Amino acid sequence: MQPPSYPEPYPGLASGPAQSAQEWVHVGRLLTLVLLLVELVVGIVALAVSLLFGLFYGVFFVVGALIGFFIYAKLGEVEAQIGAGQYGAAKDGLILWGILAVIFVWVLPGIFLLLAYLKLDEAMRPAAPAYGYPLPGYAGAAPAGTPPSAPGTVPAPGPAPPPPPPPPAVPLCPTCGQPATFIPQYGRYYCYRCQRYL
Repeated sequence: MQPPSYPEPYPGLASGPAQSAQEWVHVGRLLTLVLLLVELVVGIVALAVSLLFGLFYGVFFVVGALIGFFIYAKLGEVEAQIGAGQYGAAKDGLILWGILAVIFVWVLPGIFLLLAYLKLDEAMRPAAPAYGYPLPGYAGAAPAGTPPSAPGTVPAPGPAPPPPPPPPAVPLCPTCGQPATFIPQYGRYYCYRCQRYL
């Protein structure tokens, strides 16, 4: 009997640490939008008032708001990259946009984006193998209809399982030429040097 397969709950939504990273990016993106709108209003008011005192503050806030709009748009792309499993590209974007958000928008969105960066680090680490007992219906479990053994008796050992097939040839990264590592959780090869999937 095959284990049931379930559809992905939300297309484009990651799972585990990547989902946490995607949620942090979403919160950081919303904060960026709110704060850049505040910055834009303050900049327009400062421009109107600063006609008497100079234009520096008004221009500073308006330019900061425009950069904030750009960061907001780019964070949408980062969210999509996380949903598509492109964690290396998303990490690259997060560090850049997180630092720019701290400088040009306000500190709070940048903190959320840097937390998402750390969560993506966790998501990119290979998963440790899970050990445990097989559940009924899964590989290694007793077939259905097998009579249970009497308490206190040891079942006779079955035939030894066949040896595992030899590992396939390890592909090389097309960018740097280093051997890639197979990540079973995602069924893909990953280059740790370039920090991207092949």
